[in-house]
Amino acid sequence: MDDQEVSISDWLASGFFFAEAARGGPWVWRLGDPGLLGEPLGPVRHIHDQAAEYYYMFQGSARIEVNGEERIIRQNELAYIPADLPHNFWLDPDSAVDAYLFVVVAPNFAERKWRTDEHNHVHVDTGERVRVARVFAGQELPAGGMLTAFELNLDSAQDPLVATAAHREIVYLVIDGELHVSMPDVLEETAWRGGYIHVREGVEHRLSTPSSARVLQMDCKFVPWIGVDLGGGNVSE
Repeated sequence: MDDQEVSISDWLASGFFFAEAARGGPWVWRLGDPGLLGEPLGPVRHIHDQAAEYYYMFQGSARIEVNGEERIIRQNELAYIPADLPHNFWLDPDSAVDAYLFVVVAPNFAERKWRTDEHNHVHVDTGERVRVARVFAGQELPAGGMLTAFELNLDSAQDPLVATAAHREIVYLVIDGELHVSMPDVLEETAWRGGYIHVREGVEHRLSTPSSARVLQMDCKFVPWIGVDLGGGNVSE
């Protein structure tokens, strides 16, 4: 990886944002392992009903299959998997390094979390396909109604960037550099290369850096679970 190395323990240290209720965060597939580290489901074809998914390949490469279409996603590429399409994920057999993957699934419907029934073995005629773009390479990033991604280039000469997570949750994934996120009267968080900061819906915040930072911003449509306090109201289109 460029700049400082990100260890597996560092990458996984913060777990999932919102834990299981959000369905997102860092994953690792180590060379020689049969599946993603700590993922009991394993490489099983599945569907997220009415929920789309982002894969960001932070390190290494992986082979994905989406609705019968296979391709390799490589380091610094963002893949968008539209809702309702059966898909699967494996380590690229030609990869020489562990695969570090950041995942976001939205919305996070509790009752439609994973579907692995017999319908996953057929292709779905929706006209939708997996879309992939390289981040910070002048390419249009793939997006849909539930997930949108933006590239942020920050430097210390800029005034802090003021933002509000309106009707969405925001996840800031630091690609390079150091990111500070401050929330008035609440807290300040700092993340370095490989780290991420999650801002809940409706929270105004400021982004800054003491030097420079390249950040992938992912806006995610989430919904509250029954019995799980996600700190926000219902999300509407």
